[in-house]
Amino acid sequence: MAEELEIRHLDGLRAETSGAGAKLVGYAIRTNVLSENLGGFREVITPDALRAALRRGPDLRALVNHNTDRVIGRLSAKTLRVAQDDDGLRFEVDVPEHERGLVESVARGDVDGASFAFRTLKDAWDETTTPPTRTLLDFELHELSVGVPFPAYPQAHVAALRSLERHHQSKEPPMEPTAPVVDPVPPVAPVVSPERREGLDAGEVRVLGRGDSFRSWIEERTKHPKEYSHLRLGDVLRAMVTGPRNDLERRALSEGTDSAGGYTVPDILLAQWIDRLRNALVIVQAGAQTVPLTSDTVKIARLLADPTAAWRAENAAVAESDPTFEAVTFTPRSLDVFTKVSRELLEDSANIAEMLEAALVRSFAVEIDRVCLYGTGTPPQPRGLRTTANVNEVSQGPNGAALTSYDPIIDLLALVWADNVPAVNTAIMAPRTLATLAKLKEATTNAPLARPSVLADWRFLQTANVSIAETQGTANNASTLFMGDWSQLLLGVRTTMQVEVARELFRGTYQYGFFGHLRMDVQTTHPESFGRLIGIIP
Repeated sequence: MAEELEIRHLDGLRAETSGAGAKLVGYAIRTNVLSENLGGFREVITPDALRAALRRGPDLRALVNHNTDRVIGRLSAKTLRVAQDDDGLRFEVDVPEHERGLVESVARGDVDGASFAFRTLKDAWDETTTPPTRTLLDFELHELSVGVPFPAYPQAHVAALRSLERHHQSKEPPMEPTAPVVDPVPPVAPVVSPERREGLDAGEVRVLGRGDSFRSWIEERTKHPKEYSHLRLGDVLRAMVTGPRNDLERRALSEGTDSAGGYTVPDILLAQWIDRLRNALVIVQAGAQTVPLTSDTVKIARLLADPTAAWRAENAAVAESDPTFEAVTFTPRSLDVFTKVSRELLEDSANIAEMLEAALVRSFAVEIDRVCLYGTGTPPQPRGLRTTANVNEVSQGPNGAALTSYDPIIDLLALVWADNVPAVNTAIMAPRTLATLAKLKEATTNAPLARPSVLADWRFLQTANVSIAETQGTANNASTLFMGDWSQLLLGVRTTMQVEVARELFRGTYQYGFFGHLRMDVQTTHPESFGRLIGIIP
């Protein structure tokens, strides 16, 4: 499990000044309560997990805003008391005389937050929700903090996201960081166009599977200070308007700001955001891989036709059979997003950095998922699976038809199998289609229809990016189901991102506009590894 400490924040801290001395009272942990979005996931802590943590008898300290130089209570000294009840972990701390200013700040409402730090021992993930839900089953309590003015700092959730990556890896064999080709041919080493080879390592071009971290890849190569990884993109966006809050934000801003007022996000800072974006993409959940692009043109070899083996008589010549290769060329296309935020919200909201970052993730994720499935291929759009040639296809008829069984899906699977593609276990469809399949009934008993054995272990993923307004003959409410070996779908992402703030455009409404500019491309290395079932109507 994750070794890093994680921190969670709760509001509701209050001061009690009656009696012999001043106390701070509140809840450090709430059990059986679904958290807000913590940056790509939500979380629930079970009562049993809290009970197990307390059973270990930790000698907890109460700190002021995670400052180890300001210890204001301790369990063994009986100046900190904790108890588990139906709501969670309640605490009381007797505040020493020299910290009475903190009591006054809490009583006035200046600060009302408490946090707890913990190390995860066991968790479980539910990826049927959006975003995924993490359930903490066992953990070690490390410390409590009071007087916390802002939610947990940016690195608080890194350990949890790494846990999610390990969960993904536990369900599938890890993908090798090489260019994917159709089994059983060994991987072909990626190649970079000669004009771009200068300055690149032999391992510069890599394919990152779902369990690989974009951040780790960047950290091996970045020329920027490693401490930039402690910032979030949202922190920089907020600082571009309200000014930096610390020296690290000030340094990051001064390094990336250009003469026109734009900001080029340092690669090590962008890497965390890209990993968060990848976690939000349905196609990555299905198994699509990521290629970091360090130049404007990157080529990876793909296999078009296998060599043919032949029996040979003694002393006879070996039959010559050459495989057919061609280059997959990534040409990054521009993808832009724009959002507005009021001046008051930027200045007053404690979680505006998180909200700005989440808004960019959602906006980019929706369009990237859509273009991977439905991109036209007409510049500037990349080409998606719906318009890619040589993808296997089964139709529900000239005017479409409803799904009444799993037979059409199995017919499509058979076509993919015929192309020597065994690694198929995930389908992406519209929510309407998934609901239709879930409601299929046995003809005689009216019981829910079980999936056929070949589909029993499949993951059926749904996204509203799958259209339910396609035209199929006379039908204008048709949809498509996509299946395949999703590791053959590659997302090429440049390791730089441009951000600009429009200060004057919305001055009359006291708003700021944020423009985000990302460059990426989508390539399918083996179209025959995919299939589409078209013409699905209600």
